[in-house]
Amino acid sequence: MPKRLNDMIVAKQAVLPTATSGALTPIAIDATGYSRARFIFSFGSGAGTTAAVAAGSAAWQASTSGDTYIPITGADLPATTSGLISGNARIFIVDVPVSPSYPWLKASGTINSSTINNACVVELYDGVNRPPSSPEYTVVVV
Repeated sequence: MPKRLNDMIVAKQAVLPTATSGALTPIAIDATGYSRARFIFSFGSGAGTTAAVAAGSAAWQASTSGDTYIPITGADLPATTSGLISGNARIFIVDVPVSPSYPWLKASGTINSSTINNACVVELYDGVNRPPSSPEYTVVVV
């Protein structure tokens, strides 16, 4: 049976597309059963001329959905200076391991100065004990 992308990766919305300034509004993601998570942040595209992305942790983790989320070490977004992302789309990708003890994830980020378009998707991959989910069957005749 051929492998399909959706057998290996599950994409989930981590921050809904919006135009805002200040802290991003994350969505809790249950990454149970996966060993890696790739956060894909999108900023810009028609933003104000003074918009900037603050430096800070991009991915946070917790043991349960309602627990206190803590930053994942090394999962930092770089600071993007004022005007660099204005009118241009900028993509930041942060790839992190998923700890079995802390499988709940959230995206984090802060936009300074002016409103900017933003969104974030997380791709969960390298499933642990996850059989393929495609509906195809193979008939074996003995």
